[in-house]
Amino acid sequence: MNHQIKYLDQVKKKPFFSKINISDIPLGNVVDTMVKAESGLGTKSPDAEALAFYLMNHAYMLSSADLTNYEPTGKHVQIIDTYLTEGTRIFQRLFYYMLLICTRESRHVHSSNNLMGDVLTKYGSDIHSFLDMIRGGGSSSAANKLRISPPKVTLGEYTDYLEWMFYNGSFSGGYGGSAWGDVAKCLNNYVQGNISAEVMVDTGFTLAHNNGPIFNKGMLYTGYSNEFGVLLDVQRAGQMPRLVHEQLILSHAYIASLVPLPVEVSKIYTEAVMIHKDSFKGIMDWEEVHNLGALNNLNSYKAKFKKFHPTMVVTTEAYKDSTQYYYVTPTTKVKTLTRKQLLLG
Repeated sequence: MNHQIKYLDQVKKKPFFSKINISDIPLGNVVDTMVKAESGLGTKSPDAEALAFYLMNHAYMLSSADLTNYEPTGKHVQIIDTYLTEGTRIFQRLFYYMLLICTRESRHVHSSNNLMGDVLTKYGSDIHSFLDMIRGGGSSSAANKLRISPPKVTLGEYTDYLEWMFYNGSFSGGYGGSAWGDVAKCLNNYVQGNISAEVMVDTGFTLAHNNGPIFNKGMLYTGYSNEFGVLLDVQRAGQMPRLVHEQLILSHAYIASLVPLPVEVSKIYTEAVMIHKDSFKGIMDWEEVHNLGALNNLNSYKAKFKKFHPTMVVTTEAYKDSTQYYYVTPTTKVKTLTRKQLLLG
């Protein structure tokens, strides 16, 4: 437990919640740290990581709503400390992953005199030489060359280059392009101090490349399940605590990939329900998830609900223009459909 956290105002100033410009750090220093960390990070399920992050986010938002900036955190300190500690861990993995996969994907850019000339003019000889070295090579080779011999530039110069390359370079269908530009922009926005680590993670889990969610590149994550998108739909509706309550307490296996629930998720839920009581319980309302803009077909989950609750009838409030709204947190409703639009549009 972090006993230095006494007031919510102190929490909000922690690096996890702050916009910090780290663009001047040498890329080589970041890569050295990443390489040393990778062996200990292993792989994690993106489904489990997303569930843990969003469950903690929900608990933290409820706790912060109960506190004024200079009121002692008191009973909420464990929830806050867990979110800071585990959220930072989740961020570190995702940051390194995005740096690696954007580097790897950039090798697909088509070469031309104009492109290489623009790279040289805008970003200098080191990045120009690095691109020339990895372009057209294998996927593992590109990532390893970043690990072994990164360009001698700053982190900000490199992430800015990656974003520019995907938006401006020429790629074959299914590779690179604007979808990857959005991934690189999220990374670059964090590096340049435009968004916090928390927002980078929040956005990162929702990003997709040309063929689906970004978590299928065989590094640091095990690969996503076919129910990953449904987890994001549940988050969109602010029902993560209900989903965990049903799966953990009632043994209702809506999401097969999360049976059994990861130990860290069970721990987070147990901490949160002790403080937030009924606000961290409840029954899934799949009609509400649908009405709030679900992007996936939920018929099988509605069928499971009827099986788990054969005598229950759920009445859902009619939301005016509900498909236009997106819940960024349980307490913030934004008139847009995706985090990508919210952050990058």
